[in-house]
Amino acid sequence: MESRVRIGKITFQQTGKNMYDISDAIRYAGVDDTGRKMFESQYPLPSGMSYNSYVVSGSTHSAILDSVDAEYGDEWLDNLPYLPTILA
Repeated sequence: MESRVRIGKITFQQTGKNMYDISDAIRYAGVDDTGRKMFESQYPLPSGMSYNSYVVSGSTHSAILDSVDAEYGDEWLDNLPYLPTILA
């Protein structure tokens, strides 16, 4: 699945369910949690929340910046179909 998604003034290339190319080297791979009702048991979340996760690919190394709640681990891994190739 590849399509373009516009968020605000920026257009992203969608390369998976929740996978967006921000640039050639940075991809968003977050997961939405619409079932979460509270943050830190203090702040109401009427629309749920998003776990922001990014993959940054360099010429010799790559990094994952943040992941997601363990409950959404499988969905997050589904957002990373190319992961073995960038970490090889």
